[in-house]
Amino acid sequence: MIEVVIERWTGPHSTTEYRWSVWRDGHRIAMGGRAFSDGDDCETEALEFYVKALGKKPDKVTRL
Repeated sequence: MIEVVIERWTGPHSTTEYRWSVWRDGHRIAMGGRAFSDGDDCETEALEFYVKALGKKPDKVTRL
């Protein structure tokens, strides 16, 4: 199974950012290079990367 994970990070000054990674069978195989202020924008970039790199949609998208 291949999964895109969107992680929400909250900083010490109540700032929030989102980062994405791609996992295959419990192992991270890719990670986005920048943080996003919006979870939807982060997910959009992650899915675009995934489809371009692997030629299909992921089995699952998880937001943490």
